[in-house]
Amino acid sequence: MQLFTRLCLLCITISTLSSCLLAQKRSASYYLEQGNEYAFSGNYRGAIKNYTRAIQADPSLAKAYYNRGNIRYNMKDYHGAIADCSRAVELAPDFHDAYFNLAISRYHLDDYYGAIIDFNRAIKLDEEDDESYCFRGISQFKLGKMDQACKDWNKARDLGNSYVNTYLNRYCSSENGSDTGNQE
Repeated sequence: MQLFTRLCLLCITISTLSSCLLAQKRSASYYLEQGNEYAFSGNYRGAIKNYTRAIQADPSLAKAYYNRGNIRYNMKDYHGAIADCSRAVELAPDFHDAYFNLAISRYHLDDYYGAIIDFNRAIKLDEEDDESYCFRGISQFKLGKMDQACKDWNKARDLGNSYVNTYLNRYCSSENGSDTGNQE
């Protein structure tokens, strides 16, 4: 009889824990959606608050870290954006957009070497990402690596990015069908 009672209590405990975990996951999704609504309305503080609640409810929710990192980036809190996007890629190593945001945040902190590393990771995950080629090229340019900058800008242009034409026209020249860097 005692064994039956213990088994029943164990089953009830497991059922309760499962329900709590399910409710926790649902609340994380709820807070994630609330954060998105605040973000879209421009209420960044409300968005951060809700993304933080989503993370508290489910610390493995990479999207919540990524979204909070986006808001921090928009608020020019580049260190906070790097922290959140770094956690997002720890949780989801194939998270292309998080690598891009890591790179662009590092770029804004003048960490061009770090930016290039993260742009490389973003490009590895999406070889058609013209923005990563564009900004990796700018980072290369900032480091005086004109050949690499011109190659990246040409690739970005080939992928449809017209923004890089200014850089190509000003800093790169075409000789025999290949682009080389020539600083003015």
